[in-house]
Amino acid sequence: MIPFEAETIDRLRARYRAAIAELIDPLIMKVTPGQKREHVFDSKDGIRLIISRELFDDGPAIHISASVQERSPLASSLEGGMMHPKRFLKKCLERFHQISGDRREPKLILITPGKGIPHWHLKDGGQRK
Repeated sequence: MIPFEAETIDRLRARYRAAIAELIDPLIMKVTPGQKREHVFDSKDGIRLIISRELFDDGPAIHISASVQERSPLASSLEGGMMHPKRFLKKCLERFHQISGDRREPKLILITPGKGIPHWHLKDGGQRK
């Protein structure tokens, strides 16, 4: 696992285009996007987004997954019930919008059973800054 390294929003924004430059075929990839720094977006509040452009059954899409740094105040809020999981999902999407400049709403496609990691899918194309 890549160590958590929080960056400013400006720095995360500057790296976004590189994260979606390559189209990844999940069926033949040898290394997952979460194992490559260019796809890992760590924020000071503890949110980690993994952003990549992948080939899905219905064509290319931007794939976003989210987790939270262990022992961060955000993780404590989630674990202690002070933050509703839906609020966490909303915060993650807000962070994606800040980083990407894309205001479209990604579709939630899966929450990993047992781990609670949300995954979104945003059809490729459209507005990008």
